[in-house]
Amino acid sequence: MDLSGKWRFYTDSGNTGSNSSVLPLTYTDEVTLPGSLAENKKGAPLQQHSTHALHPTHRYVGPAWYQKDITIPASWKDKQVRLLLERTKVTRVYVDGKFIGGSAVLSAPQVFNLTGVLTPGKHTLTIMVNNDPKLVRVGSSHAVSDDTQTNWNGIIGQLFLEATNPIMIDRVRIYPDVPNKRAQVQISVRNHKRAAQRVTIALQAHSWNSGTAHVVKPLLLTVKLNRQDTIIHASYPMGDEMQLWSEYHPALYQLTVHMRSGRQLLDEQIHHFGMRRFVAAGTQFRNNDAVTFLRGKNDGCIFPLTGYPAMDTAAWRRLYRIAKSYGINHYRFHSWTPPAAAFLAADVEGIYIQSELPLWANLYATDTVTRNYQLNEGKAIFDAYGNHASFVMFTLGNELTGDPAVHNQLIKQL
Repeated sequence: MDLSGKWRFYTDSGNTGSNSSVLPLTYTDEVTLPGSLAENKKGAPLQQHSTHALHPTHRYVGPAWYQKDITIPASWKDKQVRLLLERTKVTRVYVDGKFIGGSAVLSAPQVFNLTGVLTPGKHTLTIMVNNDPKLVRVGSSHAVSDDTQTNWNGIIGQLFLEATNPIMIDRVRIYPDVPNKRAQVQISVRNHKRAAQRVTIALQAHSWNSGTAHVVKPLLLTVKLNRQDTIIHASYPMGDEMQLWSEYHPALYQLTVHMRSGRQLLDEQIHHFGMRRFVAAGTQFRNNDAVTFLRGKNDGCIFPLTGYPAMDTAAWRRLYRIAKSYGINHYRFHSWTPPAAAFLAADVEGIYIQSELPLWANLYATDTVTRNYQLNEGKAIFDAYGNHASFVMFTLGNELTGDPAVHNQLIKQL
């Protein structure tokens, strides 16, 4: 259920609602989402202009409230329901005035479980977004800084509600095994019924962008689910016609994962991936055993027309094609991670991505709050973007100082 469009809006410049369960009683304004407050011309018009950095036409820092009435169809009865906000700032979500949960994830979609709350019928959904940079332990990260992008308030990218069956595919992780011509696939199945059941899982991959058709033989698995959640490991043969992914030949596969109980389709997920083996070999990088020289660009999240990163694949493909015309094959995202559209575009255009935690600060053993925040960000990044062929490198942030033992532990955990 697409939630884009008009939302009722209330600014909370007094910061009364940031840590309170008291919602505004009246909403006297309106905005369009996805979008930022600056795009909607909300906030204080900027009077003092600067040539030092980007700045929005309107500035607003603090909690802002967005509200929309929705109608849940009868077909969603007994379904698992979740809300997805592709990219935003610190949030609190309410249904019919009741607090459901909050999130501080900056680098990946925020997902909220609304099962049992959004029952069939009419409801009021309220989202509080707070872009106060003090709420996130990121230092001067370009994920929030005004030095490059602006510190926007709003919700950008995809914004929707989704209903699934109680037995559902939660996550699919794909690990290219080039030497053995296989894709190692890990499928996490959620069993909200908490009942044993036998299901059939089908894997089907095919090439889609290389100009050479390759339909991989499907793999069928019969799995007995226990009363708990289940992780299934599958070794999927890609065959002798397997195509490799590189900057010169960015061949991609689409993997469809079906889960059925008898003839009933319980769930389906579609993922794109590439067969590549990118490794450090001594003082060199190698991709599929070919020495690879990284001709890189530092990307500091600079989007002057909007103040936030492009959320569509076409914009990123255009950007990468321009970069490749100058010989660039590598993007280092300085202290931030781009959205899914940037990874998919890099997959298609043949760009090697180095993503980073939203961190430009010190890391000390005594500062467990920052360390845990960054660990959760890293896990969210890998869960959201880990299958992309272009995602070949990852670092902990920019100009790191502090305790090297903390850095090493984060690397080990991630």
